[in-house]
Amino acid sequence: MPQDPRPIRLDPEGPDAAGLGDWHRMVNERCPAPPLERRKRFFMAERPAGQIRATVWECEAYTETIESYPMDEFMVVVEGSVTLIDGDGHAEKFVPGDSFFIPLGTKVTWQQEERMKKFCLVYADWKVQE
Repeated sequence: MPQDPRPIRLDPEGPDAAGLGDWHRMVNERCPAPPLERRKRFFMAERPAGQIRATVWECEAYTETIESYPMDEFMVVVEGSVTLIDGDGHAEKFVPGDSFFIPLGTKVTWQQEERMKKFCLVYADWKVQE
């Protein structure tokens, strides 16, 4: 029987502070040398028009340009920093405590010069993947 919905604490060390998953090479055809990343999912559910996920994510330094961001994503920087450069060349740096949102279809360059950890809430048209 499914559990009733409840508030979920987002801990930088994952659900119940049990740690993030193992480090693995990011699957990313836009990066010539994909960085190591790890993550832990707090929540995932199907919605009428897609799927919603709440996750903590950590990754090594890397840069990539995304012509059309593949999802709607709200993020809060926990550690490290990232600079986002929009399609017009406007750059903005986000540091611990900052939050930001990237809408589906946005052209953006993700410039991360150090290891970064973030909380993210993603809404996308994906099938449930375990």
